[in-house]
Amino acid sequence: MEGRAAGGPIQGQQPGAAADVWDDIVGQDEAVRLLRSALARGRHHHAYLFIGPEGVGKTMTARAFARTLLCPEGAAGSLCGRCEGCARFEAGTHPDFLQVVPEGKTIGIGQVRALQRWAAMRPGLARRRVIVLEPAEAMTDVAQNALLKTLEEPPGQTVLILVSHGSEGIVPPLLSRCQRLRFRRLPVPQLKELIAARRPEYKEHVALIATLADGRPAVALKRDWHDVLQRREELIRLVSRWPERDPVPALQLAASWDALPDGDVNVALDLLQYWLRDLLVVQEVPEAEQELLVNGDRYDALRQGAKRWPPQRLLEAQRACMVARRRLEQHVNKRLNFDVLLLRLALP
Repeated sequence: MEGRAAGGPIQGQQPGAAADVWDDIVGQDEAVRLLRSALARGRHHHAYLFIGPEGVGKTMTARAFARTLLCPEGAAGSLCGRCEGCARFEAGTHPDFLQVVPEGKTIGIGQVRALQRWAAMRPGLARRRVIVLEPAEAMTDVAQNALLKTLEEPPGQTVLILVSHGSEGIVPPLLSRCQRLRFRRLPVPQLKELIAARRPEYKEHVALIATLADGRPAVALKRDWHDVLQRREELIRLVSRWPERDPVPALQLAASWDALPDGDVNVALDLLQYWLRDLLVVQEVPEAEQELLVNGDRYDALRQGAKRWPPQRLLEAQRACMVARRRLEQHVNKRLNFDVLLLRLALP
């Protein structure tokens, strides 16, 4: 079968437990309510589109919904945790669950045709079959058009869940044939509470991590943040010397950023911009409480650093960072982009 069959445990679920599989889905109350209501009424749709930013819980919700659909007691919205289906889903061997992911960068026509053949077969263990396809926008146009046939004439015993990080790239006829559920970013205060409860090793840094995670609990909870915190300390040491006439440290930082993966480049720019932002807050509101600051755990360093930067220069630095971000989106040479940005900020 093309694609990938997957059925591992939902995060936080203990093997064989009859726990509520929805408990670890945070901040998506409306989507969970609609899905559980559909289960209770026995009137779920044959095709869903879960759409929203990456890392907010779409895949976790899709798997929770699939797992509940495949459990004999799932109509109540929770699992028995005892049946063969629950055990096999957890082991990744449920014969009626299929997860399709890209082969390379795309999901092609071959994968969709194999999916259609699989969906047309009778369930082997449960009363229905469930397919999770992610990300939906990775399907080629030809694959999407082929999938339309399945959505127009859905097999009565199959539920298809498309997971998408954005509707761009999905053809309108496909969108119109799915029940759409929108997933949203978590507010920073709620994400801070979540990090404090589940990542106590970072209790001193919850404000910074919640801000960098940008409303995405999967990013906040799964990432090893030690390297980011170390990178921030190195950045603080460098920025605390700016402006300076020696260009070498700025050029060395540009070289290290050039070697980072794309996702970490954005984090590096975030660290710089939030530090500059906090410097300006401390300048303008000297009595500012730490709750107003992203880097409140480094309050003393902020107060010292704020003395070196005129407010107008901080505003100009922020504008320079935004220009650098736009140039990255335009695929300008990364190293040259960072050289220009960091020299502009570092030199008098």
